[in-house]
Amino acid sequence: MAASCGYFHSFHPRCDCRDGCLCRLTINIELPTGDVSKQLGSGLEDFYLNGVLQKSLTARTKFRLNGGILFSGNETTGVIGIKALGTVCTGSGSLTKRFSSKLLMGIELAGAVESNFQLGKGQLLTQVGDNYQFTRNATFDFGIIMGRYSASPRLGLQVGVPIDF
Repeated sequence: MAASCGYFHSFHPRCDCRDGCLCRLTINIELPTGDVSKQLGSGLEDFYLNGVLQKSLTARTKFRLNGGILFSGNETTGVIGIKALGTVCTGSGSLTKRFSSKLLMGIELAGAVESNFQLGKGQLLTQVGDNYQFTRNATFDFGIIMGRYSASPRLGLQVGVPIDF
């Protein structure tokens, strides 16, 4: 469990045209609020800088690249993830396609490695997922995750219901 605060800045105006691209830089600060002895969080403060590049390939298909540096903390909220303190480099690429105004599907490849680049403590994940908008401000999200290396789940299911207030 954690309380977080983030800021982002877009360097290129967002547009949904065929040639549209988006460049964004984000910083996130997360403070622990859980009890580590009860496995409710890592107990670490997270300071994370991330960059995003997005390119519209067609009106309904988008390609994204993300890269970031976690200066301290744990790149995954909770007791899972890379346990090493210090710098962690993260990166991912994804391809999404909108099939209707309510249905978005995609695939993503993501990885993380600690500053001394020991692959035994790295993460490599592939996720195939779906996002279905069932109300104006809420979606049902799910994904199947497959991973490699010690800090990654071998196979997993991710389910969520994000709500915008």
